[in-house]
Amino acid sequence: MNLPYTLRTYQEEIIRFIHAKLEGGSSVAFESPTGTGKTITALVAAIEFARRKGGKKVLYVTRTNSQQEQVIKELRLLKRGGEEIRQCHSRDGPTFACFTARSRSPGTSPRNPSQGSAPSGRKRC
Repeated sequence: MNLPYTLRTYQEEIIRFIHAKLEGGSSVAFESPTGTGKTITALVAAIEFARRKGGKKVLYVTRTNSQQEQVIKELRLLKRGGEEIRQCHSRDGPTFACFTARSRSPGTSPRNPSQGSAPSGRKRC
């Protein structure tokens, strides 16, 4: 995966931990101090898992809009790096980002799937 940052050793360990939990069918929650790279490590692990499983959806729930903005920022950086990610998010009610990740052959351009509209006019994920 083309990452916007160089991962630190402990971040790689967190990614392996998340991979193991997801492969075992578990949900994952972890806590770490501000600035340790929680968002990017969780996204990398979830995207790699979703890709291996044929483009499964990932639901990333945050407590605040500012936390959600960080998720969206990291997703955009990953997309600029060549990851094929389709995303949607909510700012009304629950705060979440939902996305799918698919494998793409090197040298091909990203697909632009038709996303349709949900009854509320928001994009479906």
